[in-house]
Formats: sequence, structure tokens, C-alpha cells
Amino acid sequence: MKVRCFEIVRRVNEQEPLWLEDTADLERAKSRIQELAFVWPGEFDVMDRCSHQIVAKVVGPVDELPVERPTKNGRREYVRSGKFKDP
Repeated sequence: MKVRCFEIVRRVNEQEPLWLEDTADLERAKSRIQELAFVWPGEFDVMDRCSHQIVAKVVGPVDELPVERPTKNGRREYVRSGKFKDP
């Protein structure tokens, strides 16, 4: 079984993404770029390492950090004020 891995990058310009970190979980990567945009304004992408495609993008600054709230089925969901852009 192939494990998916996602890279988090900050766009310096169109040709030069700056690699920041990687993670195996897409939802964690999306949350992380929201956090980064809160403290470091700019454009952040989540890239699928296997396909080299951008799977999530956020442009900061965002107004506030994601807030966790419980759901009825016991799962966690996060409410964000910032909006993800379509890659």
C-alpha cells in the first residue's frame, strides 16, 4: 500500500516554492497552512508528493485561527474564518 504524503510550501514566486514541512494527513496539512497564514502572511500550498499537484491553497493573512468544535457523532470539526482557494 502506497502512503500518501503532502508537502507544505510557501510561494516565493511562481517558479520558486519554499518547502516548509510535510505530513501524511491532508486535513492536518490544510489546518497547518491556515496556522501559517495567520502568523506569516503569504500564499501557502499543499502539494501531493506523488502527483506533484496542488491539492489545497490559502492566501493570508487570515482573520483568526481555526476553532475546534465537537460534533454529535464524536468527531472533531474545525471552523475557519479564512477560505480555501481552489487550486
